[in-house]
Amino acid sequence: ENTNLNKKSINRNFTIISSHEFNELSIICYRLIKFIKDNPVYDYNQKTILYIRLHPTLDSNKTFIRLIDFAKENNLKLPHIKFINNEKETLMNSLKNTKYTIFGHSPLINLALSCGIKVIAFRTNFLSQLPIYEKYLSSKLIEIIN
Repeated sequence: ENTNLNKKSINRNFTIISSHEFNELSIICYRLIKFIKDNPVYDYNQKTILYIRLHPTLDSNKTFIRLIDFAKENNLKLPHIKFINNEKETLMNSLKNTKYTIFGHSPLINLALSCGIKVIAFRTNFLSQLPIYEKYLSSKLIEIIN
């Protein structure tokens, strides 16, 4: 694991790296908020901002409206949400600029871990395991939520 990343560049606590499926994003948001609220180590408070790097096939305006509707339907209080502009920030910069990267069922988990970046991975596909290389399964950088 490469832990030589410039730690000074970290300016976000939580960044979700979304897949192309809105349903997976909504599951991650729901489970993430409950998870970090129950774990003081994550310092969740009223000023918490949830950054989301959307898959290019998802529109930020439509996704935001759907997330608000999803939150209302599930009695969930969303933190402030900011979408990352994929055209102005590379995936690597999104990963490097956050303390915890959050994934669903994505092989990008391995990219983050190979760079020494902390990962919270939510299992959202119950037909298969998260696509994590075996060498990272025991890493202290990853928290797997089944």
